[in-house]
This record gives sequence, structure tokens and C-alpha cells, in this order.
Amino acid sequence: MKVCPKFGPICPDLYLANFENFSKSVRICTKVFGLLPGVLLDLTKSISLPYPTKMPTEVPYAADAEISLTYDELDVLRLQYQKEVSQDHVTVQTKFNFAWGLVKSPVHEHQVQGVKLLQEIYRAEPTRRRECLYYLALGHYKMSNFEEAKKFNALLLEKEPSNMQAQSLAQLIDKGVTREGYIGMALVGGAAAVGTLVLAGLIRRATRD
Repeated sequence: MKVCPKFGPICPDLYLANFENFSKSVRICTKVFGLLPGVLLDLTKSISLPYPTKMPTEVPYAADAEISLTYDELDVLRLQYQKEVSQDHVTVQTKFNFAWGLVKSPVHEHQVQGVKLLQEIYRAEPTRRRECLYYLALGHYKMSNFEEAKKFNALLLEKEPSNMQAQSLAQLIDKGVTREGYIGMALVGGAAAVGTLVLAGLIRRATRD
């Protein structure tokens, strides 16, 4: 088994035991590992693949957070994470993989858990804080926690003002804040209109009496 000098054993042994065949293993490795920041894994050199695979090294755009993993794919990450927890040794990569898979989920509780795991990595792993800033911003944005998203994204832009993904996310966050403001004003306006109608009715009733 090949070993990545930075993150330890890579995906073949991790995933093959959980899938019927090699092609499923390759698919989940591509889908999950291909979105990890700073992972310079070239699987075509590490293992024998049935076809060439080039892994991107940049962090994803916000749209990628909306592409959720399948139940089976997320379950693979969950089982690996739980296995390492039971052994009292959770690697940063396993924790990050699971956190990102949770953030991508359409289930709110999963997103909350994913952000919590990312926060733990941010506090415990100084070398991964740059990546975590973006993913924390992305997670909070997906949950519509726009103020938190803006805070984390702004910290990243302070360090990397030319980061295109962070710039794009900043625009989406601003649109979300604006949209939320419009909804708030509509609710307040609607409540005021209802109050006015109720008051007018009371006045008319009092006048008749």
C-alpha cells in the first residue's frame, strides 16, 4: 500500500473493503479527495487505476457544497471516522473528509455537525487553519448563518485577497444578507399591515357601539 508523506495511508485500503468493486472505490475517492484543499495526491502514481485520474488541488467554489454525497458514500466516511474514534486516534484527514461530506449534505443536522468538526480542526491544527477558514465560511453560508460566514471569509481574504473562491463566496454572502433583509422587511411590513387592519376593525366596532 502506498503512503502519502503528509496524510498517511491513502484511500485504496480504506475504501475497497466497503464497496463491491474497485470502480466504486475510485468514484468515492475522486468525489471526496478531489475536493480536499492542499492534498497533492496523484493516484495514478500511487495505485494502479483502470484509467488516469488527475486530482484538483484548489478548494471548491460554493456551488460544490450543494452537491451532496450519496448515503453510501457518506456512510463510508462516517464508518472510517467512527473506527478511528474507537481507536483513540483520529487523523486530521479522516476528520476533514467526514466534516466536508457532512457540510455537503442537505440535512441541516449534518451541516451543523460538519461545521463543529471543522471548528475542532481549526483550533487543534494551526497548519490547516487557512483551509478551515474557507470551509467554515462555506458551511455557515449553507446554513444561512451569514454573519458567521462573512466573519470567517473576511479572515481568509485578509490573508489571501486574491483568492477567487473566497471572493466569489463573499458576493454570495452579501446577496444572502440582502435577501434575508428583504424577507425581514416583508415580514415586518406584513405584520404592520395586519396590525393596522385589526386596529381599524376595533375603531369601527367602537364607533358603532
